[in-house]
Amino acid sequence: MSNNIFIPELVYDEITRTEDELSSWLKSSKIPVHKISEPVTECLKKIYSHNPTHINLVDNTKNRSIADPWIIAHAINQNATVVTKEEKITASNSTKIKIPNVCENMGVRWINDFHFVQEQKIKFNCKII
Repeated sequence: MSNNIFIPELVYDEITRTEDELSSWLKSSKIPVHKISEPVTECLKKIYSHNPTHINLVDNTKNRSIADPWIIAHAINQNATVVTKEEKITASNSTKIKIPNVCENMGVRWINDFHFVQEQKIKFNCKII
């Protein structure tokens, strides 16, 4: 695995909070977990000051998406690409905002997981037994 892949600590915490296959896989992986630092916190402040709608990225009513803005802050801090399953909201009358929207607003490159697999040249071998 490339050493340029990492996961923000808050994302790691969200995933490993439940006991399932993804959680088990992540716990045993060697993917570096990056903690929040002062420079990352400054990047988060820039995200919120850049556009007031960015606050809608977090859904506090359901305690969801807490890590989403931090993902983008880490990406800004490290000039990284965000990998997400989310799709950009294109409806002009929507109050919702997703990771791709904020990434584009902040000039951060984002790709979906299929593009990630393609860019990393990951190959899957299937065998019928």
